[in-house]
Amino acid sequence: MSRPVHPLFGWKLQRGKTGRLVEPQEIADVVALLASPRSASTTGADFAVDGGFLKQI
Repeated sequence: MSRPVHPLFGWKLQRGKTGRLVEPQEIADVVALLASPRSASTTGADFAVDGGFLKQI
């Protein structure tokens, strides 16, 4: 689903690998995974749900 983007965030779209902003549901999916028993062995990890933006920095 594509939403209108505020002009202040246009620069992020140009730098991100996916060319779009992350949807709230995508962040919620990661939170749900980390809160579930399936992530019981996950320790000391960082999860960047940013569409590849940090990869550019």
